[in-house]
Amino acid sequence: MKINRKWHIPVMSLLIFILTLIILNITIFRQISFVKNQIGSYIYPLDDAYIHLSIAKNLVNEGVWGITKHHFSSTSSSPLFTILLALAIRIFGNNDLIPLSINIFIGNLLILAIYLYFRKFPAKLFIANTGLIFGSLIDIQILSGMEHILHIFLIVICWLSLINIVTLKREHIQDWLMFYLTIPLLCITRYESLFFVFPISIYLVLQKKIKTAIITVSLSLTPIFLFGIFSMYQGGHFFPNSVLAKGRTTFSVYEICVDLFEALKIVCFSSRFYLYFILIILTLFISKWSRIEENWFSKFKKVIRIDSVYFVVLINLFAHLMFAATGWLYRYDAYLIGLLVITIALAYDSTQIKFESYSTIMLIPICLFLIYSLSIRYIESKTTMKYASKNIHDQQIQSARFLKKYFQNKVIMANDIGAISYFADIKLIDMVGLGSTDILDIKLNNPTQYDEYINTRNYDLMLIYDSWFKTNKFKKRKKIAELKICDNYICGDSKTTIYVPENKEKIEYAIRSLENFRSELPKDVMIEIYY
Repeated sequence: MKINRKWHIPVMSLLIFILTLIILNITIFRQISFVKNQIGSYIYPLDDAYIHLSIAKNLVNEGVWGITKHHFSSTSSSPLFTILLALAIRIFGNNDLIPLSINIFIGNLLILAIYLYFRKFPAKLFIANTGLIFGSLIDIQILSGMEHILHIFLIVICWLSLINIVTLKREHIQDWLMFYLTIPLLCITRYESLFFVFPISIYLVLQKKIKTAIITVSLSLTPIFLFGIFSMYQGGHFFPNSVLAKGRTTFSVYEICVDLFEALKIVCFSSRFYLYFILIILTLFISKWSRIEENWFSKFKKVIRIDSVYFVVLINLFAHLMFAATGWLYRYDAYLIGLLVITIALAYDSTQIKFESYSTIMLIPICLFLIYSLSIRYIESKTTMKYASKNIHDQQIQSARFLKKYFQNKVIMANDIGAISYFADIKLIDMVGLGSTDILDIKLNNPTQYDEYINTRNYDLMLIYDSWFKTNKFKKRKKIAELKICDNYICGDSKTTIYVPENKEKIEYAIRSLENFRSELPKDVMIEIYY
C-alpha cells in the first residue's frame, strides 16, 4: 500500500484559504463596527460611492441615468458597477449598504478563485493572498463601496485564464470562456482596463494568433462603444464625464515622453514598491532561464515564445502610470498591485530558488524592501480609514442633511456631489463638471470663459471648497458661512464655504436655516455664520 507523501499540500492550501478568509472578514467587520460606534451608522470613506448609488437609484426610480433625477449625466466611470447596484436596488429596494454587501461577496469570491487556482501550490497561494491583502488592500476596496474590488476580481480571473491558455499544452474550453467573458466586463468596469487589453492583443499578434487578437479587441471595445453611443444619444459625451475631467484629451510625442519620464519618477522615487515588484519578477525569470543549459540565443527565443506574456503586466503598469491616476485611498492602482502579486506567484518556483545562487542572494533584500514599503503603505491606509468615514459623515452627510431639510428641489452649486445628490432631492450644478456636462464642456473647450459662465447661472445655494477656486472670480454672491471638520484625512478641504446670491430674501432664509440646523451638527463640527 502506497502512502501519499504529499497529503500535506492540500491541507496547507486549505488552511491558508480559511485563514485568509477569516483575516479578511474580521478586518472588514471590525472596521464596519468601528465606524458604527464612531458615528452611529456605516458611512463610506469616499463621497464617490454615493455617486454610483445616486445614479443607480435614479435609473430604477426615474428611468434616468444621472446624478440627479432631473437630467442625464454620464458621471459614473464604472457603468457595470452602477448597473449591478441598480439591479440590486430593483430587487431589494433602495439601501445605501447595497454596495458594501456586493463588495463583501465579490471579495470572498476573489479569495475562493485564487484558492481554486493555486490549491496545489501552497507557497504560490500564500504569496497571492498576502499580496492582495497587504498590497492591493482589498479590505479597503471592499469597504469603499466602489467598483475597485470588482475590477481586481475580473482582471485576476482574466489574467489567470490567459496564462492557462498560453502555458498549458492542452487548451481547456473553460479558460477560453472565462477569458472572453471577462474581457468586455473589464473595460466597462474601469476604462483603464484598456491598458491591460491592448498589450494582450499585441502579444497575441506576435504569437501569430491574429484571430484571437481581433476577437479580444472587439470584445473589449464593444461595451465601451455601446455605452458611448447611448451617452451621446442622451446628450452626453462618448466617454464618461469623470474620464474626460480627470484624463487627458490631447497626446503628442513630447507629452508622451514627459509622461514616461514622470512614470519612471513614480517607480523609482515616490512609489518604490513598483520598482521592487519589477525587480522581483525579472529576478525570478532570470533565475529560471539561467539554469537552462543552452546558448543565449536559444534561451531568448524560448523567453519570447513562452514567457513574453508576462511583459503584458509591465506594459500595463507603465501605461497606467503615464495616463491614469493613482492614490485617493489606494484605489486606482489596486488592480496593478494585484496583477503584479499574481505574476510573482505564477513565476515563483521553489525548486529553482537555491540559496547559493546569485539571483536568490539578490532576491532576499529586494523582497525585504518590498515588504517594508508595503508595510508603510498598509499602516498609512489604516490611519486614513480611521478618520475617512467620519470625515465624510461630518462634511458630506451633514451637507446632505441640511439640503434635504431646507433646500429640497432647489438649485445647488457644489464641487462634491455624491452624498448631497443621493440623500437630498436637489437640482445640481456641478462646478467640477462630473454631473454637469455643460460645465465640463466649458472647462475642456473654453476654460477662460468658465468664471463668466458660472456667473450667469441661477442658483439658490453654493457649497464649495474655496481652496479649489482661489483664482476664480465669481460675482454676485455673498459668503454666509463656513463649515469646518476636524482631523481631515480624506475630504478635499476641511472647510466648506457656503455662498448665496446677493438677494436679501435668499440670504435671510439661508442664514435662518443654518441657525436652526446648527444644533443638529455633531459636536466636533464647527460652523461659523456671517451675518
